Amino acid sequence: AVDKEKEMILILNNEGIRLKSESPMIGKSEVDVQGDYTGDRMEILVNPLFVLDPVKIINNEKVKMQFNEEESPFLISDETGNFKSLVMPLEKVKPEDD
Repeated sequence: AVDKEKEMILILNNEGIRLKSESPMIGKSEVDVQGDYTGDRMEILVNPLFVLDPVKIINNEKVKMQFNEEESPFLISDETGNFKSLVMPLEKVKPEDD
């Protein structure tokens, strides 16, 4: 199992993009990020460092993210396409039936 400390949920819908995380030590956090998204609603579980590190490298106000499905890798790139980073989502743990 993955540490809750190393999990972030990207929530994508036509209203925008939301980052959501929860940590037993720090608490809950939800942040709306300015951006455009078109497509079906998705919730993607990721390690936040795998998303934030490429964004820091790009060091620009605009970052392009391309998604296929919730459990498929997605691409983070700069506007020119010169920098690209492929991000693997974490596997969602399904609750066990009692």
